[in-house]
Amino acid sequence: MRLRVWLGGNDPVVDSLVPVWPGANWQEREIYDLFGIRFIGHPDLRRILLPDDWEGHPLRRDYPVEGFRDIPNTGDLFRKSSTL
Repeated sequence: MRLRVWLGGNDPVVDSLVPVWPGANWQEREIYDLFGIRFIGHPDLRRILLPDDWEGHPLRRDYPVEGFRDIPNTGDLFRKSSTL
């Protein structure tokens, strides 16, 4: 089943389906984590895939391609070894 809802861009909020269909719990948490859509009435709306201190929501259009964080220099981790 699919449910299509039109939301505002700045602060997207929609009612939760968890009281009606408890199986929507994980899907709503994933949508919140990746898109930033808040679900009113959700019993445990917190991040499920990303760390709690992650800034923003990576699948939103306004999320910068390079991200908000500085990625540390990985050095030789991703360089191909010439000895193989």
